[in-house]
Amino acid sequence: MGKKKFFYMQIPSLQEYIMIDSSSVSVETIRRKQDATWQNMLTLEISDTLLISSIGLQMPLADIYGKVKF
Repeated sequence: MGKKKFFYMQIPSLQEYIMIDSSSVSVETIRRKQDATWQNMLTLEISDTLLISSIGLQMPLADIYGKVKF
């Protein structure tokens, strides 16, 4: 994932890169800030909400993981 993430982050128009773990409740969001640096956010609680700023979407992790059996 390291190489792939690096190459995605080189795309000038990319605003957010989101990785959703399928084996545990874990969502990593990497968001480009105004100064072109990147901010990482890790969401680990099933009661949290994933925010995708670039498209104005909020989604509860409970919905994402609703049918996943750990």
